[in-house]
Amino acid sequence: MTQRENPRILLTHCKSEGQRSVFKALVKMEMAVERYGGCIGEFKLRRSALIYGMSGVGKSWMAELFSRYLGIPHYSTTVGGWSLSGGFSNHKTMEDILGLLAKSPLCIVIDECDKFSGKKGDINSSYFRAILNEIMSLAMASLNDFKPSEAAIENLNKSWLLFCGTWQDLYKQIDNPEDRSITPDDLIDRSGLPDELINRTGLLLEIAQPNYLELAISMNKIEQEAGVILERAEREAKAREYVKYRKGFRGLQDYALAIAMRGVNEEIGARRFPCPTPQLLDCAA
Repeated sequence: MTQRENPRILLTHCKSEGQRSVFKALVKMEMAVERYGGCIGEFKLRRSALIYGMSGVGKSWMAELFSRYLGIPHYSTTVGGWSLSGGFSNHKTMEDILGLLAKSPLCIVIDECDKFSGKKGDINSSYFRAILNEIMSLAMASLNDFKPSEAAIENLNKSWLLFCGTWQDLYKQIDNPEDRSITPDDLIDRSGLPDELINRTGLLLEIAQPNYLELAISMNKIEQEAGVILERAEREAKAREYVKYRKGFRGLQDYALAIAMRGVNEEIGARRFPCPTPQLLDCAA
């Protein structure tokens, strides 16, 4: 088990207000579970959350940051890559998870949960239904079919389940999605998620799309590291474009590459190369 990291220090890693608000909510939930021993009266506090938002806002990255706060190993998989027990490949996700749980609690991240929605009737396909049943077994700690060890069951009760999804189609259904958040009610009513997944989730949290100013600040840092500083208007126009086309922080990877190439081209352009002479051409040959 790794050492727990200070949440105030980890908050400084968050690039946007949306990331900060989600991280604070997760930390408060964990503190509440610890304070009340996992339940208040008849109500059990679930160590779980569903994190959603547009592509590139930092959902998977946020899950990794939270596992650092918890001080427990981070295990990440996707709905698309989940393997059924004894199923389609040699990689059996549940066996991997239970093997790790036998050693310590985990922060288990299941990405691409929007694959559980899609068109009506898709969730009833044998493949996704079987995956959902395994995930629900994990969420409800009803793992008799998998013959877990006592240590795995004990550590599962101390673990976190984080579900992540994008639901791009849901964002397309509303006006000005870059300015309006998707509420938990929107997610419950219109995402197509199966009820059993929502009902077993402690928190529904959206990481809001970063605004152009947050992106522009990150872009400026990239420029400073590369030694290529653009005009403020050019940088902010690019940031607004990223907001409009929903590229989020993931778009900064393309930006960093473009800045790096620009720096290389400027450096090459500044050099003076000798004129090709017969002697140089002979050497090249």
